[in-house]
Amino acid sequence: MAQDQGITGVVKQLDQACREAGFFYVKGHGIPNSIIKEVGNVAHKFFSLLYEEKLKIKISPTTGYRGYQRIGENITKGIPDMHEAIDVRNQSGEWISAPPVPGTFVCNIGDMLKILTNGLYESTFHRVINKSPTYRVCVAYFYETNFDPAIEPLDICIKRTGGTKKFERAVYGEHLVSKETTNFVKEDKLDS
Repeated sequence: MAQDQGITGVVKQLDQACREAGFFYVKGHGIPNSIIKEVGNVAHKFFSLLYEEKLKIKISPTTGYRGYQRIGENITKGIPDMHEAIDVRNQSGEWISAPPVPGTFVCNIGDMLKILTNGLYESTFHRVINKSPTYRVCVAYFYETNFDPAIEPLDICIKRTGGTKKFERAVYGEHLVSKETTNFVKEDKLDS
């Protein structure tokens, strides 16, 4: 069976981006612009709601650490963010701006993929800041496993990274809870 050179080229580009930058843009994904625009419209409607309404789905342990966060709750390296734009830090420690590109998605590698690939793909530090004088909404979507699976490096990735297992097994839910409870300011600390 002959390989499609176009697909092979895309796979090589994705591999390179995941190894060198830990993030990439996706275009040509097949999701109609009308759906993307509608998601943006719904997000704007949500953020226009009264604060009390938004709090009904506030991020918490009972929501699986997903939900609404008020401005200043998310902490990135100890600095409150404003949820409107994203910078990604590459492996050289440089911050790379990921400005919105119409019709594309910004994808960044998470901790579980870093573990699965034994560090071949790097989980990216990112910061969310407002670089625009206008109101802007980013819609985050997390593709993640169920809460209970244990994630560990794949044998093929251990071989590709020198034969030594660099990461121990991590239970996804435990990792998520640890990350979320150390990455967000508690309500009482925000009010003080």
